[in-house]
Amino acid sequence: MEPNKKHIALWVAALRSGVYTQGKGYLKNVKKHVTYCCLGVVCELAKTNGINVTERAYDGANYADDDSSSPFSFNGSVYLMPTEVADWLGLSRNPEMMRELPSGVVEEHSATFWNDETTLSFTEIADLIEFTYLKA
Repeated sequence: MEPNKKHIALWVAALRSGVYTQGKGYLKNVKKHVTYCCLGVVCELAKTNGINVTERAYDGANYADDDSSSPFSFNGSVYLMPTEVADWLGLSRNPEMMRELPSGVVEEHSATFWNDETTLSFTEIADLIEFTYLKA
């Protein structure tokens, strides 16, 4: 599968836009505010660009850390982008992203790792996507 650089660039721009509030653990979650992981942002973007993505409140058992969580699914997926969105990007459902450390060592992890297990902002994740998929 070949990465679709045009669609990936749209994702990078959406992450940098300030429109989406970053959350952890779910593609989309509604607590007091709507939050997204970086993969949830691209699900919304694909939907607005004509990809058949159905969004529903997730009713699975034992999904919440607490009673204030209300995750949503996209085409039945709560944690990883659905196949339709991954295909639109030309990437896997949880794509790897890289960054180069000051030492020159390249560190590579999944999108969910960078979003959920680190303190990186959407802007910093956009930088990783750009480094991994859009650099010349």
